[in-house]
Amino acid sequence: PLFDPANAPAGQTNPSFLREHISNLLIQSFPNLTRSQVSRFVDGMFDLNMDLPSFKTHLRDFLIQLKEFSTEDNSGLFGEE
Repeated sequence: PLFDPANAPAGQTNPSFLREHISNLLIQSFPNLTRSQVSRFVDGMFDLNMDLPSFKTHLRDFLIQLKEFSTEDNSGLFGEE
């Protein structure tokens, strides 16, 4: 496992641990985001049915929500359109 089983709740799995860990990292790093925004993004990242263009759109939408890159060159986000 990716986590310490002695410190994890019963029934903890690698995917659930990763979802929680990534969510906590994002919430700590970007306090302007709500837990529901982060949850939607993380759930989308783990959506195995998503094709590459859909994943890129999902990621781009999240980056736009961050509003952290607005002073940087963001033309790469629209490169394939």
